[in-house]
Amino acid sequence: MKVILVGHGAFPAGLLRAAKMISGENDFLKIMSFDEDDDLEGFESKLKKEIGDAGEDVLILADLFGGSPFNMAMKLSSRHSKSKMRVVSGTNLPMVLELCSVINNGWDMDKLASHLISIGKESIVEGFRHLGLANGTE
Repeated sequence: MKVILVGHGAFPAGLLRAAKMISGENDFLKIMSFDEDDDLEGFESKLKKEIGDAGEDVLILADLFGGSPFNMAMKLSSRHSKSKMRVVSGTNLPMVLELCSVINNGWDMDKLASHLISIGKESIVEGFRHLGLANGTE
């Protein structure tokens, strides 16, 4: 399985660095940044090259639903018949860390994508309320 982090600017590289800092090497993760001087055709070409045509499953984790990296990944996903592709948006660091810990579990693409979405949602909390503190004091 190939995993590609896509997003605007330095977001994908920042996620990759943070994940490496916390969980160690993660050579299976590839990144693709959509920078302010990129055009859609150039980004599409770079993403096509990264996806390749080896016939393996591809999971694309995007920063923002409806953003250019997400939209391009969806466009390529709809045309990519040699492998199964999933595109998940709203990617956050807990999702990437979980991916690092479960990537070798042998899960199919659907189970992995569903699991990562659950982890991403569960990781969004309001600090004091999550700790059981109503107004920020004990």
